[in-house]
Amino acid sequence: MKQNINFKLVESRLSEVRFKSLKPIDGKLSMKIDDLIEPTEIHDGGFTLMFSRHVHLDPESMFDILVSFEVRCVFDQVAKDFFSSRPNDIKPFIEKSKETIVRKKNIGNQASLLIGQLTAFQGMNPVILPPYKEAIKNKPA
Repeated sequence: MKQNINFKLVESRLSEVRFKSLKPIDGKLSMKIDDLIEPTEIHDGGFTLMFSRHVHLDPESMFDILVSFEVRCVFDQVAKDFFSSRPNDIKPFIEKSKETIVRKKNIGNQASLLIGQLTAFQGMNPVILPPYKEAIKNKPA
């Protein structure tokens, strides 16, 4: 029988912003975008995820940006009871559901908006990114 897992609370907040201004260089530059979602805290009452987006140029030029958001997830009582009796199931559940949780909280959208604002504030054309990497990978040429 498959257990339906519900949350009492899922909340997000901005955790870190780092903007490093670098000297511009001439030549062809490639934008690198690295997204990472990882659990930072796990217990039978819930867990916390950290979504980080790192945007930089290769070769190193103009800027290096990191934005991170914390997503706190609190289980409802039924889910708490389920995981307290099956603690080995919580890590696979988090791994399977972490991307869906981040998407439902629009964290990728918030990260993209913040990166656009940071680059515009520095006097550059704003760097506008799709909220999630597969949108970048599947973008027609």
